[in-house]
Amino acid sequence: MVWLKDVLDHRGNAPRLHRNMLVFAAFDENAHEDLMNSAKSYLAWKSIVDEKRQLNLDENQVKQATEQRDNALHSVDAQLARGYHWAIVPQQRPVQANGKWTIGEETLDAVNTDGQLSSMGALAPRMAAALQSKGQLVGAWSPIFLTQELERWFWSQGLEHVSAKRLWEENFSRYVYLPRLGNRDVFMKAVQDGAAGQEFFGYALGIEGKKYLGLSFGQRPQTVLLDDSAVIVRKDVAAAAVAMPATGGQEAEGQETVVTGQGSGSTSEASGGPAATPRTKVMRRFYGSVKLNQLKVSSSAGQIADEVVKHLAGLVDAEVEVVLEVRATVPGGFPDTVVRTVSENARTLKFQAFEFEED
Repeated sequence: MVWLKDVLDHRGNAPRLHRNMLVFAAFDENAHEDLMNSAKSYLAWKSIVDEKRQLNLDENQVKQATEQRDNALHSVDAQLARGYHWAIVPQQRPVQANGKWTIGEETLDAVNTDGQLSSMGALAPRMAAALQSKGQLVGAWSPIFLTQELERWFWSQGLEHVSAKRLWEENFSRYVYLPRLGNRDVFMKAVQDGAAGQEFFGYALGIEGKKYLGLSFGQRPQTVLLDDSAVIVRKDVAAAAVAMPATGGQEAEGQETVVTGQGSGSTSEASGGPAATPRTKVMRRFYGSVKLNQLKVSSSAGQIADEVVKHLAGLVDAEVEVVLEVRATVPGGFPDTVVRTVSENARTLKFQAFEFEED
């Protein structure tokens, strides 16, 4: 498995950064001979069909050869789907000695997913689903497990908070001794769930001077950002911060709270004497407009749905409306056939409004 280790460590000539997002699928050696026989049969029948004129085949013979070719191809596809049931999973298990955690030797473990793979769909999502069922890939993560990793590798070093972005990009997606998460949404959901209570950790939108901004601890944040500002706050630090009495006799949602040195607990202080505690801005509406390439509408719209719409629609109580606007100008005028076709299709697709104009 030397070459697998090289692929794990390098991406072309550059070092591979997101090593913990990589798993290899391997074909079962015992199924190789049957696969090769089916492949040879397919190639033989395909050659006969391709050379039907040179072989002077009649219609019935062509039909039979075509059926045999298609059956052989179906057999190849089925054997490929069954044969790729091994997952080669990079592992590096943490080891605790004398009260401290260290990292064990890195290995490439073979995981047999036979019987766990579904029969439908592409190999990658099928393998991912099988690894989730085997506990080798995390599709949903409780904040209690995130807390354990934070305590093991970060809070034990005296840190009071860690960057959410760096925690994902430079730790969980990179190091194979950490749990292998299916995607960053799994991580963000665990952060959101953890900040909703007071048992795990807090989440803040950022730090300004000595204050946490938009600290959530015991209240679910509307969203979790993986930007350069957002931080995950240690439980005791967050608890001390939200315990600060708000001026005016009531607590302000999203209040600013004091940040102290990394090795000490946070203390609270009122900001600005008798003035009310400043509130962070709460963004409640979003509007965006983008011009699509008319030759790549499907792929562009799909990317927008994955990168933008999904994050908005995934919020609690979110109301998301997506409207497609089409504008077209033809200096020489639209042909009547195009006018009729487009108008009829627009009605069928239930366009709210459409019309062709003279000018």
